[in-house]
Amino acid sequence: MADTIIPFNAISGLATGITATTIVDQTGAFQGSVITGINGLTGNYKSLFGANSVQSTAVGLTAQLDYIAFNDFESQILSASAASNGGVWALGNANGGSATVGSTTQITNFGADKCFGVATISTGTTNNLTGYSGVVMQSNLLPGIFLPTNGFVTKYDYEILWRTDSTTHTDAAQVYYRAGFSNTWTNATPTDGVYFEFAGLAAAQADTQWQVVFTNGGSSERFATGVTMAASKTYKMHLCVERSTAGTVTTTYTVYNVTDNFSNTASVSPVNSARLITGTTDYATPGCSIKKTGTATTTSRLIQLDYIGARIRRPIQRPIFLL
Repeated sequence: MADTIIPFNAISGLATGITATTIVDQTGAFQGSVITGINGLTGNYKSLFGANSVQSTAVGLTAQLDYIAFNDFESQILSASAASNGGVWALGNANGGSATVGSTTQITNFGADKCFGVATISTGTTNNLTGYSGVVMQSNLLPGIFLPTNGFVTKYDYEILWRTDSTTHTDAAQVYYRAGFSNTWTNATPTDGVYFEFAGLAAAQADTQWQVVFTNGGSSERFATGVTMAASKTYKMHLCVERSTAGTVTTTYTVYNVTDNFSNTASVSPVNSARLITGTTDYATPGCSIKKTGTATTTSRLIQLDYIGARIRRPIQRPIFLL
């Protein structure tokens, strides 16, 4: 359910020539302002945050939390001990997997119209089938897609812009690519989550398209997105999961092949609703990863990242006085 945008031209402190709109959520609560024009120019001007949070006004102890975590990889270091851009995104890697930031090769591949920073995650050259690397937030961050009370929203959005390498996988160097919400971003198979996946396995088993995966308790359902996964392509991917006060879970996705200007947007639901992470212990966290699978190999596979972000809207059972 989209926010309502109401025209508004008189924000205190705006410089001459700048106009803006207010954003009001479905409860009617003021959510902030977005600049829509600068010195006569019009368009979609937005501020990017390492981390930002907004609490809607509400009666009683329950409040609506709106949290945005965006990582454009501007930090000099991306590691497990030095989180990038605001301290909410960090590297998760082991068994030879690694990450690099800011290389001219990455910048050239994305082009001058990229966002600010760039990074690469890779499986590494250690002779094993367990090397992995990923960009993650805190483990167990989200306690399932729980039921909101009347007037509140439980809605999780995820977006990533990344680019495949000149070789995505081979029979001898098989790999999984994943991005979205999952209870693990290691070399383990997720048991709870909803996420994008491409299984770059042996020829007879490999996916040809990006997939949306629903998994709960280790049981999964996979759905093709209609967008082919191929080498040397840039993909922008958005995933939105929302639960209504009636308990209905709606999942929508967009996969956009930027390189070939081809996109597909659709809604998808698992055949078995038990695959949805609706329990309060069906933990998941935003992230992305690449991991080896199949047989041991010294061949490293990689994927390049332009940005990764998540917006979490959910009720909380406490007021936040600072907001």
